[in-house]
Amino acid sequence: MNKDIIIPSIKFYNQDIVDLYDKVWALISRNYVYNKTNKNIPKEYLSYPGQKTFNYFYSVLTSFFLLYSSEKYDPEPILDFFYSKQEPNGAIRCDYDIETGKAVRTNEGDKIGLSIPLFPWAEYNYFVKNGNKKRLKEVAPHIIKFYKWVKSEYMDETGLFRTEQMCFLTGNIDRKETAYPVDFNAAMAFYCQMTALICEKLKDKETKLFFRKQYYALKSRINRMMWHNDFYYDLDASANPVPIEMLSSYFTLLAKIPDEEKTNILLGHLKDPKMFGTDNPFPTIPVRHKRFSKDGNGFYGGVSSALTFITVKAIESAGDFSFAKETSLKHAFCMIESQLLVDKKIPACLWEVYKPNSEGPSLYFTNAKRTSYDLPRQDFLPAVGVIVITLFIENVIGFAVDMFLKTVTWTLESYDQVGIENYYLKKNYISMECTRANERWEIRLNSDKLYYLKVRILSENVEKELSIPAGRCSLLPEKF
Repeated sequence: MNKDIIIPSIKFYNQDIVDLYDKVWALISRNYVYNKTNKNIPKEYLSYPGQKTFNYFYSVLTSFFLLYSSEKYDPEPILDFFYSKQEPNGAIRCDYDIETGKAVRTNEGDKIGLSIPLFPWAEYNYFVKNGNKKRLKEVAPHIIKFYKWVKSEYMDETGLFRTEQMCFLTGNIDRKETAYPVDFNAAMAFYCQMTALICEKLKDKETKLFFRKQYYALKSRINRMMWHNDFYYDLDASANPVPIEMLSSYFTLLAKIPDEEKTNILLGHLKDPKMFGTDNPFPTIPVRHKRFSKDGNGFYGGVSSALTFITVKAIESAGDFSFAKETSLKHAFCMIESQLLVDKKIPACLWEVYKPNSEGPSLYFTNAKRTSYDLPRQDFLPAVGVIVITLFIENVIGFAVDMFLKTVTWTLESYDQVGIENYYLKKNYISMECTRANERWEIRLNSDKLYYLKVRILSENVEKELSIPAGRCSLLPEKF
């Protein structure tokens, strides 16, 4: 670790948002582990209170915000840990013990240790941010081999994946009837889509074609078999829809599976107060469901930060930047207000799952009368970090980097007092701020070296590409 590295700070018109962002980086600093003695586990990794295993879904989530640490915290070791555990047949188990590094099964029905795998998304996202094609070449064989193992173990004659309960990210929701989960199938379609992009960058045309065919085959089957009554549903063992809508179905939107008509329907559900349109976005099941709980009852109305992150990225994928920004801020303000909750039984901290329409964590009721309850995981950094760091930088500030194209893109919904300071761009610290001075808006820039900037102001329908020299400079958007 380089102690002189500066982690980027954000500028925002609401100081509570800035304070929350700073708090999460402080939590990361306190929970980041440098392992010098145990050779069975990663040499460094981000931990969290009560951690017992390394889970690959949540490890992938950590990579999405650790890459914003200016290389102070390295997302590679934890991902490489899973690749190092790959078995000859291609298998990578979803959980490994934090002490022994051995595969563990955390569910009795879990026969071979599988969760929702997003390795190619993590690696492609990391490549876009740092431009390291050498790493892509090193990890691609692991990613390809893993998919082929999953396909051989789980895909049946329907052409869909039939999986065990362990793969679900929906907590205590009863999915015993589910044989073909829509979230897992959509996630595997997304896996193929991202792997094809990796192969394209590596100029591996044959493997790219294989994964594109896999993607379109899954996309076709999901649309044909899982779309019923304006939603994507799990299927039971007879390939009939299981009648419960869940937020995890929005993996389909992330994978660009629905056409334009279906996309608009799905986006409409997220805004509908009878469906997922709660004050704190988004509950795991819709408001109209008979088991929906205003107190959350775990995931039966609870708002999972991890699933909200996936859904925001799905909204972004659908091209609705404004809605993605609005959702990110709404969830963040709920996190802020929940820390101010005065309740002796509930600590002031950040939670894995929240209530849908009021402040506070989702309560896991432990008896029929709902007089006693358990709390969700506290300061669960994989889920907290992707909301407070990744979504703040990418969907609220609107900052995006593509080192492969050597371009920074800054998307502003409208003129707001926002910005980022000391972002580390390949040995180049850059700062950008939109502010109002002398009764007009200006964009202030500062960098150590030359770079290329694309500014998009959605409300003005303005897009401008510029070469930004080293040093300080100022742009007047009205001149665009």
